[in-house]
Amino acid sequence: MENMRSWFQTIIDGLMVKERLAMAVNFAKERPVAATLIGVAVATSFLPAVAFVSFVVAMLIIGVVALLVVEGTAILMGGGLLLFALFGSMIATVVVGVSILTGLIAGRFTWRITAPLRAKMAERLGMCKGSANVMNSPGTPKEKGQFETDDILDFTSNARKVETD
Repeated sequence: MENMRSWFQTIIDGLMVKERLAMAVNFAKERPVAATLIGVAVATSFLPAVAFVSFVVAMLIIGVVALLVVEGTAILMGGGLLLFALFGSMIATVVVGVSILTGLIAGRFTWRITAPLRAKMAERLGMCKGSANVMNSPGTPKEKGQFETDDILDFTSNARKVETD
């Protein structure tokens, strides 16, 4: 009986995940800038932990080396290496964070720039599947932000010409 109850709970949880995923996708379509900022915050939230863990590991390694060597110069050198490890972990964290942010921002702008191409691709896929009379079909659907991108890239599609006529 307990197995059946846990099985039903798993199914219900799976349905809730799908529902939440659909809500997240709708939110991203309605408010793309807010969704991008939330993604940046989530993607970079682990960076302080990375810096702390790498610093602690470096400190432990250097501490053990400094304890093994008795001379005072080795302890001073260990302190210098400790500072070097601190700065190195901070720089590594910055590099990881910048690469994540660059990927998110580049992906967002690439998605917006390719909006006219996706509309054209959908049109061509319709032609390949043998849809009747593609030339007289209504214009391809426009995505949010596509008109601004069209103006920036000086791209005019057939659907846009029909709308302006």
